[in-house]
Parts: sequence; C-alpha cells; structure tokens
Amino acid sequence: MKQQSRITVFISYCHKDEAIAHLLAHILRGHKINCLIDRQMQAGQKFDSRLQGMIKDAGLILVLLTKAAAESAWVNQEIGFAKAHGKPIWPIGVESGIEPYGMLLTTQAYSLFDWSDPHHAIKRLVRALRNAATDEGSQYGNLGLDHVIEGKLERSRFIVAQLLRLAKVKTGKLEILCQAAFSIFAASDDPMYREAGGHSPEYVDLLLQEKQAYETVLKSRECVFKLMLWPVRAYEARYLAVRYASLLAWLEQQKDKPNIQFVCAQYPGPNRLIVPGECLIEGFKLHSHPGYEMTIVRYQDDQIRAAAEQFRQTFDRSVSSKDVVIQRIRELYEQTSKLTTNSSH
Repeated sequence: MKQQSRITVFISYCHKDEAIAHLLAHILRGHKINCLIDRQMQAGQKFDSRLQGMIKDAGLILVLLTKAAAESAWVNQEIGFAKAHGKPIWPIGVESGIEPYGMLLTTQAYSLFDWSDPHHAIKRLVRALRNAATDEGSQYGNLGLDHVIEGKLERSRFIVAQLLRLAKVKTGKLEILCQAAFSIFAASDDPMYREAGGHSPEYVDLLLQEKQAYETVLKSRECVFKLMLWPVRAYEARYLAVRYASLLAWLEQQKDKPNIQFVCAQYPGPNRLIVPGECLIEGFKLHSHPGYEMTIVRYQDDQIRAAAEQFRQTFDRSVSSKDVVIQRIRELYEQTSKLTTNSSH
C-alpha cells in the first residue's frame, strides 16, 4: 500500500486569535498533519531565526484571516518572509466579512471556509492539505480552494494539465463552457503570430499545447463544448488578422459537429473556462495586452454553478447559426487585413 504523503504547515496568527490557532493546530495534528506553531511574540520582540526556521521548514503557510491579523505587524512580517521564500500561503477565514488583504491578494492559493459547519470545514481543509502533499493534489481536485496563478505561462501549464486529466476519465458526460475574446483556437504557429504579439517561443508552444489539449478532450470522451466569443480587442491590425485567420480555420472545421457549439456575444465578467462539477478558471488582463497575467481557479460548487448559469443565459440569448458566427469573424478578418495592407504601403 502506498504511504500517504505528508506536508508540514506553519500557522501564522495574531496573539488575539491564539486560542483558535492552537485549537486548529491540535486538530490538524490529530489528523496526522505536521503542524508548526509558535507562541505569538509581543511588540518589541525580535523576529528571530527560530521562527524563520519554522517558516522555512514548512511546505505551506496557513494564515488565520481575522480583523486582528489584518492589523498585526507580526503576521504581515511572517507573510512577507514566507513569500520571499516562495512558500504557498492559504489564508483561512475564521471571521465573516474578511477578505484577503495586502500581500495576500496575490498569494498562490487561498481558502476561505464557512465555519457555520466546523466539522465540514475541517474535513475539507484536511483533505486539501493531504492533496497538497502530492504532485497532482496541489494542482487540482475539488478541494474547496481558490487557487491564484500568476503569469500567463503558469496559466497555460495549469489548463493543459487540467484538460489532459479530464481526457483520461472515460466515463460520464462532460460539459465544457468557455467564454473568451478569441479563445485558444486563435493561437497559431504562423511566425507572424509570435512576432506581432510579442510572444516568446515558450509561450507560443504552450498555447499550441493548450489548443491540442482541448482537441484531445473533445476526441477522447463524450463531451459537449460551448464557446462564446467576442473577438474585439485593441491589438495591432496584423496581430488581429493572424488570430482571426486561425480562429476561422478552427470554426470551419467544427461547424458540422453537433457537440461543439459557438456564438459571438459580448459576455459579462472575465475570460472564463467552466467545467461543471470540476472547476471555474477566470483570467484577468489589461485590455490591450495579450495573455492573462492573473488567473483565479475556483473549486466551490456554488460558484461554479453560478458561473455556468450566467454563461448559459448569455449563450442561449445569443444563439444563431454557426454560419452567421463564421461570417461575422470573416468580416472582422477582412477589415483587419485591409488595414494591414494599407499600412504596408
């Protein structure tokens, strides 16, 4: 029998929350989770090497998220030290109405638990920590976590891994809902795509891997794929043209497949990849810059359902024939192609 992987966690907390912090440590140890915790230092004490060593030894940092912690210089110092040493940080909400703040806004992952059912909250946290000790568990699984990904390279790697994992599951129906300005299907190996978009070879390769991963899922199992496009962006004309061309080619290939549906509609919210029952992946970017520099992955069932319902309402209102959608993209392509031609003279 394979031995259960273990992870060591460090609990960061404000001295006002000492009772719940040590209670949490006691509970986690009872579940065989290695737990490091120190008696909180008071003002004037030194942030010593012993405490630094505990943070360095931990594989993950839990921060008790309270009003007092938000105002604690020591907690913020521990967070800063942990971030400087590349430690993943999970804020744990123990008071209502407290959201990640300051340096916690861009942590690798965070989990906000509903303590109205403490047994369920602890069970979910233990499951998350045990999965975080494995290679796969740290990336995906219905853990009740929000996972923040910084950088477009890491985003693409994550999505590729998710899609390939889903492709391996041969049983059960799968629904994939995607709303994106162009979608990954506008990615191209045309040298102009890399040149005009300013993309590195590594990033283009990852985008093409992501495109192939979608194809793998759609071929490998029973899957319904719905795509909502709104490909209007303030990009350079030659970059737009090559993206429209690539997207058009893919749409033409898919238009006769009943399990693949697409519309052209201005959708609410950010770029989203929604897999009901699995995850919700949201991308955030500057309007005129290619790529998503920050991505939030949500695993909470209620958030996934809400996003899926919002998607379906917009999608259903916008349904038209696939030929109409293709014609719309073709017109945009022709417009940008003319701009490109005129600018070259």
